[in-house]
Amino acid sequence: LVAKSYYDAGESGTAQATAGFAILAIIAQAVFTFFQYSKKPWKEQGGRTLAALLGLGPLIEGLSVWTGKEDSDLLLPGPQMYAVMKGLEIAFESIPESIIQLLGLLKAKAGDI
Repeated sequence: LVAKSYYDAGESGTAQATAGFAILAIIAQAVFTFFQYSKKPWKEQGGRTLAALLGLGPLIEGLSVWTGKEDSDLLLPGPQMYAVMKGLEIAFESIPESIIQLLGLLKAKAGDI
């Protein structure tokens, strides 16, 4: 929605950067999920990776932590994987988007805010 508002305002470069960072975060989560479940059958590995590509990775990992599901075949334990997923989201999406929005505020006139 933020990217759409930038497109509507005629700031296509900012909109593309915003969408790009969101896509980059999702791809990073999907790649990490793929390796996290590399010892699992391909259906589970593929399903988890697809879910991460749909943006559901942090939700699924959070549910695993909340329900206490432990699995010794995974690269990282559940709480650590959840932390990695949230860390990737912060590093690749939240921080860059905050900088983009800050730059937008700095460019705006006082009456526009």
